[in-house]
Amino acid sequence: MFKKADLDMDGFVSGQEIRNIFLQSGLSNAVLAHIWNLCDTKSMGKLNSEQFALAMYLVQQKVKGPYSHVADFSAIKELGSISKDIEDIKRQKLQLEREKAQSEADIKISQGEVQSLQKELESITATLHQLENQKKEAQKRLDALDEKIDDLKQQMNNQAKSVKVCDQDVRFIVSLVYTCTLC
Repeated sequence: MFKKADLDMDGFVSGQEIRNIFLQSGLSNAVLAHIWNLCDTKSMGKLNSEQFALAMYLVQQKVKGPYSHVADFSAIKELGSISKDIEDIKRQKLQLEREKAQSEADIKISQGEVQSLQKELESITATLHQLENQKKEAQKRLDALDEKIDDLKQQMNNQAKSVKVCDQDVRFIVSLVYTCTLC
């Protein structure tokens, strides 16, 4: 009923928008004006959906019978309590919306950090693979150099033996020459 009455769809109904609904109750304009004033707690000249529901409740109670003034009084007390609860809920909702927005922002920041860390990890992993490949190549070169060193040592040992043999031969020849010259 509220949605049908809210012609401009602003979340409120004005007296003009619900005048015909109120008049259908058969209550006097004074009673209807009193109910309106009870429900329009902020004197905005408009009712939100909760205030509209209370106004319709009060109209029904007044239409029901002579003891409706008791219902009006309790409804007024209840309206105050309900209005306070509504305001508390609105504050809580606003706080939750802020917290949600903050959480979403934090999540986006965290996701960005995660993506950045993933890229950094991928880069480090690629660098590690390159270094491992370079290490393998360096080890192959070192192994080849070790083999060359071993070959050179072998050659050196062979040449040293050869020099020793030659030295012995030279000494033998020198001793022969010396012996021959003496003879």
